[in-house]
Amino acid sequence: MIDEVSRRNIQRLENIGEQEWRDLKIANALAADRAAMVEVIAEKMIEALESHQAALTDEMKSLRIDLAQLQDAIDDLRHIVNSEYGKIIDLPNPLSTEELKSAAD
Repeated sequence: MIDEVSRRNIQRLENIGEQEWRDLKIANALAADRAAMVEVIAEKMIEALESHQAALTDEMKSLRIDLAQLQDAIDDLRHIVNSEYGKIIDLPNPLSTEELKSAAD
């Protein structure tokens, strides 16, 4: 696009005065400078985005590993709860007469 603008400006140079020629020369230089600046900014933005994307990818891997470990722990706890469910616990009866007698002594 800049080359097209420059070509048009060069064609106009043939028909204009010296002051206008200087103005067009300055305009071409500014356009080239802006284009270079936009290109540098775009490259830096792409680098920053790629860096952040890599960091987020690493964080997601870590979170997935943590999630898998938590799911394993939950499965282990469910297994323990299911294996202990319904078991009879043999506790002493606090109302039995033998225990009341031994407690009184």
